[in-house]
Amino acid sequence: MISSPGLGSGLDINGIISQLMAIEQRPLLQLSTKEARQQAELSAYGNLKSALSTFQGTVKTLTNSSLFTGVKASIVDSTIASVSATSSAEIGAHQIEVQTLAQAQKIKSESFTSPSDIIGSGTLTIEFGTYNVDGTFTENLKKASASITIEPDQTSLANIRDTINKASIGVTASIVNDGNGNRLVLSSNDSGLSNALKITVGDDDLNNIDNNGLSKLAYDASTGGTANMSETVTARDATLVIDGITITKPSNTITDALQGMTINLFRENPGTTTSLSITKDTTSVQTAVSTFVNAYNELQKNHR
Repeated sequence: MISSPGLGSGLDINGIISQLMAIEQRPLLQLSTKEARQQAELSAYGNLKSALSTFQGTVKTLTNSSLFTGVKASIVDSTIASVSATSSAEIGAHQIEVQTLAQAQKIKSESFTSPSDIIGSGTLTIEFGTYNVDGTFTENLKKASASITIEPDQTSLANIRDTINKASIGVTASIVNDGNGNRLVLSSNDSGLSNALKITVGDDDLNNIDNNGLSKLAYDASTGGTANMSETVTARDATLVIDGITITKPSNTITDALQGMTINLFRENPGTTTSLSITKDTTSVQTAVSTFVNAYNELQKNHR
């Protein structure tokens, strides 16, 4: 016969078992409490370390002397130009007028039926320089001339375009369909009067100027030169007036007109001036101080 211990004895068996189980679980509870406490300590340490690192970063920023020597530039009419300044720029105000924008020369060939039309073989020698008002051409000595060979099996309009582009000599070639045919367009990669193109041809048909074969691409706009291509965009310098002083530059990005200033020209506005100013940059100092205060307060909160 099976009997249950404690039946009729008046003993609280369930209570005794519960107490025994509680005693058995006590070490586990102690370990859990210890683990939670250690996790909290680790978390607090991590927060303190992070706050300290942030605080040290703000201190480093404030000890950088350039923070207090910074300047900023602004222009009233931002559609004409954008301006930026380094710490070497002089505090002050200027009047600026943009008379002309710099542009790069572009020339075009006669019209062809298809990009696959055969032009001719030989060599194209490309020089950069200035076409002067007296009809002469002055070579740009800062940019070397280059010769490109057009092989007999690469004589189509498309092939010549690709050969010029692969040469990477400061000229970009493209084919434009104007609705009546396809034209080879050559563009100088650099703007300015001194970067106009002069193209002489060594034509394999032994006639370099007759507008047949490769000589169709000859371009020399100087007096007595052969220009079988025609100009679509004239090489031009940027012209601006700063405080009554006329300045010409080959590029629309000007870095040496005013010390420590970069001026990017966008639009011509001859006859009208706009104001350009260089002032102390206090915004960065205010931001740095505010960041320092916040970091200090955060560090104090985590240190408690």
